[in-house]
Amino acid sequence: MLRVSGTQRLPILPMFDVNRPFVCDMENTLVFDQDGLMSGRHMHLSFEVRLGVQVPAFHWLVASARELALKDGGSQLLHRAIEAVDDEDKLTLVRQFEGQVREISASRNATSVLQACVNKLPPRRQLRFLADEFRGHAVEAAKHRHQSALLERIIEHFPARELDDITQELVAAGAELCRHALGNQVMQRVLEHGTESQRCALAEVLCLDAPKAAQHRVAGNVVRCA
Repeated sequence: MLRVSGTQRLPILPMFDVNRPFVCDMENTLVFDQDGLMSGRHMHLSFEVRLGVQVPAFHWLVASARELALKDGGSQLLHRAIEAVDDEDKLTLVRQFEGQVREISASRNATSVLQACVNKLPPRRQLRFLADEFRGHAVEAAKHRHQSALLERIIEHFPARELDDITQELVAAGAELCRHALGNQVMQRVLEHGTESQRCALAEVLCLDAPKAAQHRVAGNVVRCA
């Protein structure tokens, strides 16, 4: 662990302002393979003060959000920022992913950042794009190993009536999704957080093959949730 403090005279580190003091801890981790050769290197930055106070640092995070979200260390930095800043700054951060939600949520690191934003921010109109970008692709997302988790958070936190189009897609493929290792989790969220009509529609799908579904190792979870 290396503690770095001082005042930069030239804009070398974009997260720090020029001619203003900063303090951060730098941790460098080396990864070696079975042959003893270095196979990876990770650097982590820990700030002594909250990022919400350091305006230049936050501006740099916003500008670099898409790139950072795809990396282990970068996503951790964004998580720390989400914990530190207020709701308006959280919204500014998550809006950097608008238009690329489906693409970037295929990344384990990036989808964890988006989930954190959904968990921490109250549902609002400005966040609707997170759900809208799955429209027409909800079934595919429900079966994706990373996107499915984000879809679960959206169903949990967004008003169910605003997700009716997405829920209809999911229910239409309910028989398949209930038997899918990841899709069944999404369908359980629909039963837990959907409107009465959405839950009834899914229940009707389950009733069409209830005996077999109840005995299925995955679909049985959805049946029990119903």
